[in-house]
Amino acid sequence: MKTEELKKYIENMLEHPDSNETIAGYLKSNDVSYPDLVAVIRLLMKKPVEVPPIKNQPCKTGKEAAKLIRQAAMKWKSSGYANFPNDKKMRDAYDKDACDLYAVSYWIDKGDNKEAAKQAYHLDTVVRDCIPQPAWDYLEKFNL
Repeated sequence: MKTEELKKYIENMLEHPDSNETIAGYLKSNDVSYPDLVAVIRLLMKKPVEVPPIKNQPCKTGKEAAKLIRQAAMKWKSSGYANFPNDKKMRDAYDKDACDLYAVSYWIDKGDNKEAAKQAYHLDTVVRDCIPQPAWDYLEKFNL
C-alpha cells in the first residue's frame, strides 16, 4: 500500500469522523502495518481540522468508543494549535498526544480492547483526561 493512499484515507477519516468505516477495517483490507499508520497520522496531524461536538452518551460498542476518542484527539490537537500558534515545540507535543489517543482508538477498532485499555491507562494524565467519560466506561470493562 502506498503512503499517499493511506494518507488520503486517513485525511478523509479526520474530515468525516462520523463515518461508519473504521481505520482497523481499512488496515486489514489493505495490509497496512501499525508503524506505517502511526507515521501517516503524525504527518496528517500537522494540519488543523474542524472538531465536531463530542456526545456524552454511553458507548454500546467499541466503534462508538473509538469514534469518541478520535474526536477527543482532534479536539486536543486543535486546542494546541489555537493556544500555541507560534510555538512549534508545543504544537508538536499536542500532535504526539493526539497520535497517542488515535493509537487507543486503533486498538479498539482492531478488536483488542485489553490493549486499548492498557494504552489508555499509560497515557500522560492530562491526555488521559481528554478521553470522554463514555469511552472510559467502555474501556474500564477490559482493564483487568
